[in-house]
Amino acid sequence: MIIYNTWKKIFLPRSIYRKLKYKHLYNRFVIRNYNRNLKISSLMRGCIVKVHNGKRFIPVIINSIKFNLKYRDIIKTHI
Repeated sequence: MIIYNTWKKIFLPRSIYRKLKYKHLYNRFVIRNYNRNLKISSLMRGCIVKVHNGKRFIPVIINSIKFNLKYRDIIKTHI
């Protein structure tokens, strides 16, 4: 699915979009994701996304401040 912004498109893979369709059924909705190059869209508001940093999955709670950022900006691989 492609969401149109004012100047650039946000790409969501089909697998993540399929999981987001069932977000309204659960209180705490968790998505596990290996891809750190995806942008955070407004469809993910209120979700918990567990992003793999190379060693383990790190949870990220999505709120409106994090829209249009990439996961790699939030999760660092080196400490």
